[in-house]
Amino acid sequence: MPQQCITNFEELEKNLLRLSAIKKEIVRDVAREVKDPQSGRSVYEMWREHSSQKKGAPNGIARPELKAETPGETPVGALGAGSDFCPFFDFAGIPSLDMGFNGDYGVYHSLYDDFYWMKQFGDPTFVYHATLARILGTVALRLDEADVLPFDYSAYASEITRMINDVNARVHEPKGAEASDWKAVSDAGDQLTASASRAATALGAIRILR
Repeated sequence: MPQQCITNFEELEKNLLRLSAIKKEIVRDVAREVKDPQSGRSVYEMWREHSSQKKGAPNGIARPELKAETPGETPVGALGAGSDFCPFFDFAGIPSLDMGFNGDYGVYHSLYDDFYWMKQFGDPTFVYHATLARILGTVALRLDEADVLPFDYSAYASEITRMINDVNARVHEPKGAEASDWKAVSDAGDQLTASASRAATALGAIRILR
C-alpha cells in the first residue's frame, strides 16, 4: 500500500525550483495538517519516518533516492525533466510542484500499469488518492489566499549556491576565460543570496504588521 510521500518540486529550476526550495516549507506545513489514512498520524510524520528508514530493494519507480538538506527533515527533491510539468517549468518558468504517494510499483510503464492494478493492489479504496487531493487542494488554497506568497527565497538562494559549488567541484578550478565566466556565475549567486536576505527581512516585517 502506498504510504511513503515523496515530493519533488522546484521553481524556475535553476531558474526556480528546481525551485525546489522556495516552496518546500509550504508542502511540509500542509503535510503536518493532513492525516495519513492508515495510521491516523500526520502525513508529515509518516513521510519523515519512512524517509529515515534504510531502503531495501528498488520499488520499480524510476526516481532517485531523495536526501534532506537538514538531517531529520523530510526530503524534497528537484523536478528534473521528462514529465508533464516541463512546458510550464522549463519553458515558461512557472513554479511547479510534483508530488505523490510511493510504494511497491513494479508495473510502472508496463502493460499492467492500469486502473485494474490500482483498484486491486495499489490503493483499493482510493484513500491515498483522496489524501493527496487534500494536500494539493490545501497547498493551492494557501497560495491563492495568501496576501504575501509564503515563498522561502533564502532557501532558494542556498540551493542555487549549493548547485554552483557542486558544478565548481566537478570542473576542478577552471582557468583563463573559463575562470572569468565562472566568477560571473559565482558573483550572481552571491547577489541572489544578498537579495534573498533583504527580501526575507522585508517579508518578515510585513507579516509582523499583519
